[in-house]
Amino acid sequence: MRTEKLRTKTISELQKEYTEKKAKLYQYQLDLKSAKEKDTAKVKFLRKDIARILTIISTKRLAGEALPPVQSVEPKQVKVAQKEKITKEENEPKKELKIKKKK
Repeated sequence: MRTEKLRTKTISELQKEYTEKKAKLYQYQLDLKSAKEKDTAKVKFLRKDIARILTIISTKRLAGEALPPVQSVEPKQVKVAQKEKITKEENEPKKELKIKKKK
């Protein structure tokens, strides 16, 4: 994305753009891992776009525009996977190690 276009936007519009790009990056990484996509260079471009957006947000804040800080958004699928992992670990019985004594 062109930097000139980003600089004309407000902080709230930039935050919205940030969340969209972050979700797009996550989805594209999933598509790469599942072999639906093959262009690995697109990940690099999405990361750079995200970095540009965050840089412009921070420069606008330093210049005097004040809004709440950007909150990163985790996709719902990640949260569900983490909860499932925790419940599986809690439900597994703990194994005790028995140490044999030497005579």
